[in-house]
Amino acid sequence: MNIVRGAQIVMETWCALFCLLAAFTVDYGKKAEVQENVELGYMLAINTILLIADSLAILFRGESGLGGRIMVYVSNNIIFFCMYLLAFMSSKYVLTLLKRRDVEVSPMFLKVANAIFAGSVILLVLNIFFGFLFYIDSDNFYHRGQWWIVSQIPGALVMAMCLIVAIVFSKRFTLFEGL
Repeated sequence: MNIVRGAQIVMETWCALFCLLAAFTVDYGKKAEVQENVELGYMLAINTILLIADSLAILFRGESGLGGRIMVYVSNNIIFFCMYLLAFMSSKYVLTLLKRRDVEVSPMFLKVANAIFAGSVILLVLNIFFGFLFYIDSDNFYHRGQWWIVSQIPGALVMAMCLIVAIVFSKRFTLFEGL
């Protein structure tokens, strides 16, 4: 293993541990659980899984044998799934922040986010059979597929929706939340 690859694994693992710690301490010391902190804790836990999967993908990249191939393939699928799930959870987080301030956002917002998430998962499942988003070559290296950019669109759409809602209701957020 070269030094760059080792450094990547160490940084990913350190970030995963930091996210996990943050996920468990986001509500520490509060008398009542605030729903937005619960949502944030879930997002940090999902990000922890994503970072661990990325570490494993880096660790087993280029390794021969069935075990290495399975680890690279499964890890990369987990990474994509977690990215989609994080985008969806971001929409729930924004809604939770606004609901606490008695702001009702159209139920269509969450329905569209749900539909985009479901479509993303379908894309990921189809990729298993067709490899158009990404594929693992015979030497066990990850490569972007010819339609890789399509895999980035769902997350970008949901985040754009969140940004629009946040801008429309920006006066309802505190200064700290607006940063």
